[in-house]
Amino acid sequence: VEVVHFSADDPRVESAIGDFEDALSLRRASTGVDCVYLVMPLVYDRERVVRWGRNAIDAAVEAGVGVIVFNTSSVVSAKTTGVTAIDIKVDLEAYLQQARIPSIVLRTTVYMGNFAAPWSVPALVHQGVLAYPLPADRRVSWISWVVAAAYAVAALKRPDLAALKPVLQTGGPQALTGPELAAVMQRVLDRPVSYVAVPLEQFEAGLNASFGVPVGTEIARFYAWISDPANGTPLDVDLTPLRVELPALQKTFEAWAREIPWAQLADKNIVP
Repeated sequence: VEVVHFSADDPRVESAIGDFEDALSLRRASTGVDCVYLVMPLVYDRERVVRWGRNAIDAAVEAGVGVIVFNTSSVVSAKTTGVTAIDIKVDLEAYLQQARIPSIVLRTTVYMGNFAAPWSVPALVHQGVLAYPLPADRRVSWISWVVAAAYAVAALKRPDLAALKPVLQTGGPQALTGPELAAVMQRVLDRPVSYVAVPLEQFEAGLNASFGVPVGTEIARFYAWISDPANGTPLDVDLTPLRVELPALQKTFEAWAREIPWAQLADKNIVP
């Protein structure tokens, strides 16, 4: 699957602006559209965000959209967990299943791009510290944004599959531990790299300082849930069902890492 990049001012792109709180604006934006790709914003208010998602789904139904593809952008449990970030997606998956529209849900693991964030890169490049709020032995099928986009494009082209309303787990081709990630980055950066599991209390405090409460608190609760062995191994996924239905490009963590201008990011503190 080829992913084609467009900019907002590209003459091939027609923009329509809607408001999640304004159902009529969403219906106008959905009118004449063949497919809808839905991703919810990172807002940690379950009632509010579920209402937004339902508004978007209802608008697509009322506008006669052919297919809706919902990218959860996170792990989703089979039932509610008490973790806002997960429970929002549980609620919206259930709502989409009963909606009168063909749909495909793409459940995502964790994005490789998190390691290229401004708060991560300087320590990695200058100190050889690969830090993340997951236990070192936790295996994760990291996925890149480009691969996630490729799966979305492939799904949007499958109205036959959407008629079955499948829920598919996406992820990368490798399930790597923290030390295995560090070994990859050591090869890429050509310097010693060690993995450090960031304590969740420290992680929470840092995010709350940067983005305000409850962002850090809710994200920390999400990482606590996916780190808990009692919840299984939701980040180490079997991609066989996905590959059968949506054959798309694959990208290993090392292939992705070799495309990132690490030194430039560390010096300019920008996100690629």
